[in-house]
Amino acid sequence: LSNLKGVAYDAEVLLLRLYANNSLLNSRNAEKVKETLDALEKAANEGLRLNLKESVTVHREWECRRETSSLIVESDIYGREEDKEKIVKLLLSTEVIKGGGGGGGMVSCIPIIGMGGLGKTTLAQLAYNDQKVKQHFDVKVWVFVSRHFDVKNTLITIIESITKYKWNLSTMDAAELKVRELLYKKRYLIVLDDVWIEDLQNWDTLRPVLLEAGIGGSKILITTQNKAVAHALIVTKFPTVPYYLGELCEEACWSLFKYRAFDRGEEEKHQALLPVGRQIVRKCGGVAIAAKTLGSLMRFKRELREWVFVQNSELWDLEACKSGILPALKLSYSHLPLHLKRCLSFCSLFPRNYEFKKEKLIHLWMAEGLIQSSSGHNRKEPEDIGSDYFTNLEWMSFFQETKQYESDALQGYKMHDIIYDLLQSVTSSEYTILCRGLATPTSFKQVRHSAVFSDFRSSAIPEELYQANHHLRTLLFFSDGNLKVLPEKLYSSFTCLFVLSLSGSGLMDFKCPIGSLSHLTYLDLSHTHVKELPPQLEDLRSLQTLNLFKCYNLLALPDLTKMKRLRHLNNEGCRKLTRTFKTKWNILERLPCKFQLRTLPLFVVGEGFDLTILARLKLRGSLKITHLENIKGRLCIAPLRCQRGIESLGLYWGSEDGCPNIYPEGESTVCMLQERKESESIGPSQEIQHDPSEGEELLGRLELPTTLERLLIKGYPGFRFPILDTPYVNMVDLINCRQAKGLPTLGNLQFLTSLSLRGMHGVRCIGKEFYCEGKNCPFPVLKELVIVDFPDLGEWLSPDASTNAFPNLRKLVLSKCPELTVMPHFLSLHHLDIRDCRATLLNSFQNLTSLETLAIEGIKDMRCFLGAFPISNPLLRSLEIKSCRQLSSLPEDLGDLTALKTLVIRWCGELKYLPQSLQYLSALESLEIGDCDGLTSLPEGGNRGLSNLRSLSIENCNNLSSLSMGFHCLTSLEILTIMYCPRLVEVPPSVKCLSSLQSLSIMHCPQLNYLPEELQNLTMLHSLEIRGCPGLKVLPEGVEKLVSLRSLAISDCHTITALPEGIECLTALQHLSIQNCPQLQQRCRPERGEDWPKVAHVPYKHIELPKLKRPREEGTGSSTH
Repeated sequence: LSNLKGVAYDAEVLLLRLYANNSLLNSRNAEKVKETLDALEKAANEGLRLNLKESVTVHREWECRRETSSLIVESDIYGREEDKEKIVKLLLSTEVIKGGGGGGGMVSCIPIIGMGGLGKTTLAQLAYNDQKVKQHFDVKVWVFVSRHFDVKNTLITIIESITKYKWNLSTMDAAELKVRELLYKKRYLIVLDDVWIEDLQNWDTLRPVLLEAGIGGSKILITTQNKAVAHALIVTKFPTVPYYLGELCEEACWSLFKYRAFDRGEEEKHQALLPVGRQIVRKCGGVAIAAKTLGSLMRFKRELREWVFVQNSELWDLEACKSGILPALKLSYSHLPLHLKRCLSFCSLFPRNYEFKKEKLIHLWMAEGLIQSSSGHNRKEPEDIGSDYFTNLEWMSFFQETKQYESDALQGYKMHDIIYDLLQSVTSSEYTILCRGLATPTSFKQVRHSAVFSDFRSSAIPEELYQANHHLRTLLFFSDGNLKVLPEKLYSSFTCLFVLSLSGSGLMDFKCPIGSLSHLTYLDLSHTHVKELPPQLEDLRSLQTLNLFKCYNLLALPDLTKMKRLRHLNNEGCRKLTRTFKTKWNILERLPCKFQLRTLPLFVVGEGFDLTILARLKLRGSLKITHLENIKGRLCIAPLRCQRGIESLGLYWGSEDGCPNIYPEGESTVCMLQERKESESIGPSQEIQHDPSEGEELLGRLELPTTLERLLIKGYPGFRFPILDTPYVNMVDLINCRQAKGLPTLGNLQFLTSLSLRGMHGVRCIGKEFYCEGKNCPFPVLKELVIVDFPDLGEWLSPDASTNAFPNLRKLVLSKCPELTVMPHFLSLHHLDIRDCRATLLNSFQNLTSLETLAIEGIKDMRCFLGAFPISNPLLRSLEIKSCRQLSSLPEDLGDLTALKTLVIRWCGELKYLPQSLQYLSALESLEIGDCDGLTSLPEGGNRGLSNLRSLSIENCNNLSSLSMGFHCLTSLEILTIMYCPRLVEVPPSVKCLSSLQSLSIMHCPQLNYLPEELQNLTMLHSLEIRGCPGLKVLPEGVEKLVSLRSLAISDCHTITALPEGIECLTALQHLSIQNCPQLQQRCRPERGEDWPKVAHVPYKHIELPKLKRPREEGTGSSTH
């Protein structure tokens, strides 16, 4: 097989060279072509004689070995208590589920979905054997299905399980009738374990048998790795409630690992192994089978070197994992068709935990020739076929979504660590990763795809890679940003390269002989500093994708009219571009008839340019058109209505600076944060006034695509908006349309869910035209409404009394509307954010009772809360009050907010006290008090006080002298931070009651003279940080009892002279930092200091050496150990 593959690659090289030289029909090459054909035929015949075919024996052996039953030892299971309770609750539920069949949903399916090895079967066993479940169901059946799903065999298994007799009849009809008879008028539970089948016909066959026999409350519990199984259930009308199983938490993995690695209590005799064991557990990534396998591997290993060896090894190199973890995952890999295996194998080149974008990966697959072309009359675009591939792999749990922490929006995808290890074990020698610390291949003759990882110590491409020469097809370069220029040798060596990625490499200069790479199909220069592109780039006849994302310094694009095969040009973030096409003359005549460009996220209108070129493009995804002010007079404007592939459209007078990204799956969080900062900082001085009449005419003639899902308009200079005929749009942003006198009619948009209006300085009144006259229910599905920077807005009129506007509005943000006094009343809000408005505006929300989140900031004239608001919202979970400088009191009945989990009070200088009822916030988990100089003490805690509080932060309260609230009831507190409280003199002894505390930080409290000895009771404490407390002379005794302490940091405590006895007993301590504590630093000098023996065992130490003072100057040198 290796020989055949090598000959095939040689044949490809020959074809590529003949194509590049336009010599495919040259007779002088006939002999070489004949030799290659003979070699191919010989290699193929050898394979045919050996009768080679794909082997599935190993997989079948593994399936037989792992056949499951319903039995389980519950004491062996860790970390699934909460999941078990949720599944049991679903099983016992009598709630009707929509989906058809089973008497309108009386019988329902619960598929447990997750990647292999997570513990889906274990969870099903736990629920199956729960006492409440046993009592609830009349009949319980366990069926192990696996890959070889057969409907008749499944029915026979159900019959034999219930009757306890072997079933001898062979017809399907007899089996169906018998199952119906056995389940008739019974509440049953059937578990189908390890289901792979997604075939709709099989599920259609099972549906009438299973759903029409039992009584209400019957359940079918399914475990599967494939999301497509749940999809098939829904399509075939099974009432379905999917349950997505997540990874085990690290502590649960650690408990499972210890259970396998040690006898009960034995770990206490091997303390030195425990820190290494925790590092090994991190390899598991929350996968239960990995924790069990690695724990079992360490069962008879008690030498530290043996544990360190496993810690430093890759999973695919460990024999125990080859027979334990990886075969379980290989089942899902072997289940894939060949084209998906090839696509997935390509991902083995990515770094571990690498976050990738869906579209970018599809473009890479296309460039590598991994996308199969479709046939037939309605041929699918390769991007759509690639999207199907991606979805299949995601549904099989090979890819996982990554989401933004704050918004929970999709950010990208990654592979789980265990999946990554699986790929490294199954990919062939064609794929290699060159990285410091990884083994280098002994030979590069078979290497076809390579990823090179470099750091600041080495930016060069490894010399040995050049051995692959013209065989190399892929080169992905992952760098710390120090590759300034590519070596000339690359262009002469890798002449048959398809994919070259230099993203984020720090490349400064790209003036290179790129024409030598004449077969290049994919070039990624994103996040580099290049200013110019080589002219030869236009002559690359095979180039499909050119990624220039965030090339801030790039001055010009190549001549796109010459690049006939180019499909994807990502030029978003190229801010120095002044035009998209090099010339404005005869563009349409010069454009190839079969111009293939599909991706062009940024279209910069050059001076005197028109938009007729857009009529010839069939773009997909997102499109931003900037500098629309350059379209003068009555130049041709191609309507955008024909661009049906565009989902997101941005229209900008001026640049796109200061606007949110219209493309929801942006390239990186860093970019989004930067755009957010720019959006917040942009001001009137940056705005340029444009002709209003030209703007109105242009927007009116553009004719927006009717299929548009998102629309953003920035800097529109007109006084009035035309009718926006975009019936399917669900997000609209209007930004800095400062001359507009009114808002466009938007209430008629039936699918609009999010509306953001910012910087509308000319709007004085939001009138009834906003809602659309004659509309009974304006904004029927709008969920989020943002109104920011309307300095002259005084009135926001309500619609007619007969209309039901905003019936589904859940989030409202009002900011910088200082004149607004009249507005509609909203009764369905869950999230309300009011900033820099008048206090009278709060009266509009007195009848609101549904709030879950409330943020109030910059209400300068608010002295107190009037009326029932916000206490009238019993579901309120988060309350933030900031920068209300005249606020002197909070509601006395604050404690009535029994659902409140988060409370933040900051920059309220006149606030004298907190209400006594604060202690009754029984659900409160996080309390943050900062910059409230009027506070001198905190309310004393009662018998119940804040028993669920997990995080407490007190910062910058200059007059706070006492933590009088005490800590007696804060038994759930995990994080305590006290900062910049200059009058605080003590931490109360009741700190001993903080039995769950994991992190304690005390910083910049100069009058704090001592810490109570009761600190020694904090046996769960992981981190202790003491900084800027010059009055503190000693650390408390008994620190050896802080057995969980992992990190200790001390700085700017000049009077502490020594570390207490017992620190050397802290075997869990991993990090120690001592800075600006001269006497302490002197005593902790390596090898010589008196306290060095106490800290020598800590692996990671940062101890600055005392600075030597000289006359008139002070030395600046320091050392870190």
